[in-house]
Amino acid sequence: MAKKTLKKAKAGNARKASALRRVTSAPPSTNEQEPTSAPEPVAVQQGPGRPTKYRPEFVKQAEALCNLGATDEEMASFFDVDTSTLHRWKLEYPEFCDSIKAGKSKADDRVERSLYNRAVGYTYDSEKIVTLSAGPLGSSIERVPIVEHVPPDTTAMIFWLKNRRKADWRDKQEIENTGQVEVKHTVRFKH
Repeated sequence: MAKKTLKKAKAGNARKASALRRVTSAPPSTNEQEPTSAPEPVAVQQGPGRPTKYRPEFVKQAEALCNLGATDEEMASFFDVDTSTLHRWKLEYPEFCDSIKAGKSKADDRVERSLYNRAVGYTYDSEKIVTLSAGPLGSSIERVPIVEHVPPDTTAMIFWLKNRRKADWRDKQEIENTGQVEVKHTVRFKH
């Protein structure tokens, strides 16, 4: 009985080792473009417990996702892991955390520029499609280049100023109470 159990344990360990070798020897992805779908996870054994799904390719993919405005929840969904796993990866793999910060910073910079442009107004080149009457022969359609102007937006201005010049534009008012109260009584008598 003991020999059968020992043989089963050895066979089970051999299967696990074989599966681990196959998974860790998978060729690396050569796709350098923007991520479009979650990569096939590769399990890497780093000690006791379940192997990690993390791969070094995730560094560039995470930066690209953050650059496109992805949240942590959306990235976790892309990598097919829970958000707690994504947060753990940030702690365990500094290059992964740095790539996320760099991608989010680029996205935040674009939003900041857009908010500024909306606050001060801007112009851009566009085109308008017009129908020209050609008399009794009919009409024709032409594209005419024009310059559009977007006027400044008051809400964007207020938001910008409340964040950039807090002392002058914040809603909060500070009132100092010194603890002293001065009371003056005036009494008038009629004669």
